[in-house]
Amino acid sequence: LRCKMCGQVDGVDNAHNSCGALKGPLPIESIKPCINELTSLKNVYLCGGEPLLYSEIIPLLEYLQKKKLRFSFSTNGLLLKRFAPAIVDTQVSQIFVSIDSHNEKIHDAIRGKEGAFKTSLLALDRVFDERKKRGSKKPRVNAQFTITPDNYRSLINYYDFFAGEFPEIASIIFHFPRFATRAMGEEYMRI
Repeated sequence: LRCKMCGQVDGVDNAHNSCGALKGPLPIESIKPCINELTSLKNVYLCGGEPLLYSEIIPLLEYLQKKKLRFSFSTNGLLLKRFAPAIVDTQVSQIFVSIDSHNEKIHDAIRGKEGAFKTSLLALDRVFDERKKRGSKKPRVNAQFTITPDNYRSLINYYDFFAGEFPEIASIIFHFPRFATRAMGEEYMRI
């Protein structure tokens, strides 16, 4: 994706608001000792771009489940449909699905990908179907809206759309973008 408000992309040269070099993925065998060392750890939040792009995401979710940890993550929803069965099976506590408009054209423009809106909505349906098939209430599903100059006028319509179309959604969250530096935030707000 090429989200207007995000520096999490496939390379520094592609990031219009990135402030540093991106590193390669951390192998799961490097992550496990960190989890094991933190004996008081109870909750894990996976972030740093799209967690479902991580090649070892299923083994990581299974490991977190084995360690009896509560874990959650944010996603743009594009890969969610594919991973929905494993997400439900591993009892992910919560997912936060970033959808930035109830209007397909606005969301797709913000995300820089045609079809992103439809794909995300189909993914929500799949998660709810998988939960129902398994008789599970997990994961708790939250809709997440990043307030931008492109969508701020539609907050009420967004809420009404998601509350009406997806009554299973646990919460609807509105937030401003996060920036690595104050200057990046100030530059963004001038848009």
